[in-house]
Amino acid sequence: MTIEPRPKLLTSEMAMSAARRIARRLAESRLIAEEDADGCAADIAECARRDMDGYEIARDLEGTCDWNCTLQIAEELDRFSDEARREIKGAEKEWAERNGPTPPFSIGTRVRFAPDKTGMITGIDEYGVARFLVAVDGEADTPTGKSRRIVNFEDAHAIEGEASNG
Repeated sequence: MTIEPRPKLLTSEMAMSAARRIARRLAESRLIAEEDADGCAADIAECARRDMDGYEIARDLEGTCDWNCTLQIAEELDRFSDEARREIKGAEKEWAERNGPTPPFSIGTRVRFAPDKTGMITGIDEYGVARFLVAVDGEADTPTGKSRRIVNFEDAHAIEGEASNG
């Protein structure tokens, strides 16, 4: 069975949904007029990117959409990246419900998950969707516990010829 690709990118629909929540908070805080919220959401969705902070979004809104941003507006815009992550996480949950991904490898399997990264699967991430916990070769444990990398099922590739220690 072929499963569709995991959603990883913020679509324009997701950006608009996140921007609407930001615009609603701006209106509730009386930083924009309630009747301007829809237009402001469209501006935010146009200018904001997942990796931008509130100050960067404010600067783009000022330059592109003629906003006059205050510090309070920039602080609210700073929440866009959290809202964008929430949108992607929701899309991932829907993807998992549609596709029912199962772990392709068992705990103890040695995997490669990046060109220069290998390690051993030590568990399944209980907080994410279809992700392994991997103890990375060469990375020391932290003083408070075991360091693990979270790796999407589809990004882990078994290392042939190595027996698992599970």
